[in-house]
Amino acid sequence: MCASALPFPREARYITNMFATIPYIGRAFAALLFSLALLVGAGQQALAETRLALVIGNGKYGPEVGALINPPNDANLMAERLTGLGFKVTKLVDGDQKAMKRAISAFGQQLSAAGADAVGLFFYAGHGIQVDGANYLIPVGAAIGAEADVDLEAVSAEAVLKQMEFAGARVNIVILDACRNNPLPRSMRSASRGLARMDAPTGSFIGYSTAPGNVAADGDGKNSPYTAALAAEMTKPGIAIEEAFRNVRVKVMETTSAQQVPWESSSLTGAFFFKTGAAQVAAAPQPAAKKAPVEASAAEEKYWNLVKDSKDPGEFEAFLGSFPDGAYADLARVRATRLRGASADVAAESTAQPAAPETKVKVAVAAPEPAPAPEPEAQVASIAPAPAPAPVSADGSLVLSAKVGGMVKSYLSKLQNRKGAFAVSLDGMFAGSFTCEEVGQCVPGKRGLPQNVDPGYAQKTALQKCKGAAKQECVILFVRDDEKLPYTVAAQ
Repeated sequence: MCASALPFPREARYITNMFATIPYIGRAFAALLFSLALLVGAGQQALAETRLALVIGNGKYGPEVGALINPPNDANLMAERLTGLGFKVTKLVDGDQKAMKRAISAFGQQLSAAGADAVGLFFYAGHGIQVDGANYLIPVGAAIGAEADVDLEAVSAEAVLKQMEFAGARVNIVILDACRNNPLPRSMRSASRGLARMDAPTGSFIGYSTAPGNVAADGDGKNSPYTAALAAEMTKPGIAIEEAFRNVRVKVMETTSAQQVPWESSSLTGAFFFKTGAAQVAAAPQPAAKKAPVEASAAEEKYWNLVKDSKDPGEFEAFLGSFPDGAYADLARVRATRLRGASADVAAESTAQPAAPETKVKVAVAAPEPAPAPEPEAQVASIAPAPAPAPVSADGSLVLSAKVGGMVKSYLSKLQNRKGAFAVSLDGMFAGSFTCEEVGQCVPGKRGLPQNVDPGYAQKTALQKCKGAAKQECVILFVRDDEKLPYTVAAQ
């Protein structure tokens, strides 16, 4: 609703009458006070909107799925925070399928009754999986032994979104702190790690605790890293929802050393604020001050190392979305601009930065200690040609040579339940692996051997072997038999 359609705020009428009795107030000052009165009235209108939320936290799973400690805590924290922000909250902790479906149905009816100006929010913490590209939330008590059981025992995440969309609320928000791990048997071929991306219908916003296809952390504290960051960000006044979730992403990346990168999908057509406040009032433009040198955080450094050789301008723009004022921000803007121009000019394409394979940000790449970031001018001047682009298949997966593909097969066949890791070079031509039996570290009863209990040792050793053979950076493809990057093997 536009401001001109709002009822004339009582504060504005009072100030207008005051102006008539105080002729000495200048017109400019009067206009300023009048504008502030309108903002106050608009803020009160925003807080008066109907806000409804359904919060579910499932953690009390049986041994066949795997119990989670934090989801009930996350649900309690989120319910408390949303209540303080004006939401009428329905909370369900450790719900079975019948309880979840009933709560979702009742939530849809509440939204429909609230009318077109309502705001609906659905929050879920617990196990979540995707099967054949469809997302499911796992209820407590679910008995899933085969793929056919998922549709019978779980709750469709898309069905939740459709319920909210059908209600016709002004804003629909879905927040999924799921994908803590994949609780299904490995024999279920159609089951994939993490959740699939869902497109947000018009007027909707979907927040994922981690990028589609990746796994989120349950957290070592009382709450998951994602819920803890989100609950803190919601209380900041005057922060639009897109900016709030961007700040959450940066915080989670810092907390998890860039192993977890939250994701969003939005089709909102207007601004939404969890908490209105003075930060919404735009200050008058100020002359730009010269920026002091910025030191890159560990999270920014890891993210930059993954995108710096890309020839896709969208990857640099995504980097800027997370670190708009970071140490590499100016360089990222320059490269994004150059690549946008190069894509329109075939002749210029030969001078553009080649692309590295698309890797998920959660993969940690072993790299030397970063030097302090130079001034933006020096960074631009030092751009050098990158290595030749790594082969990438049509579906975006890394293409391995037939030889490396054979090494992967051999690694997986001898792994059994031992700790191990497999690394590949970015061009898919070299590899390095480690399994603890290679150096006698799987002998029961041995003591004083940290590599026998530390999976990080396996990853470090695999990366060292790969880099030694390839003379270039390598990435982790497997930890044990857990696939970290999608890949295909080239035909011989």
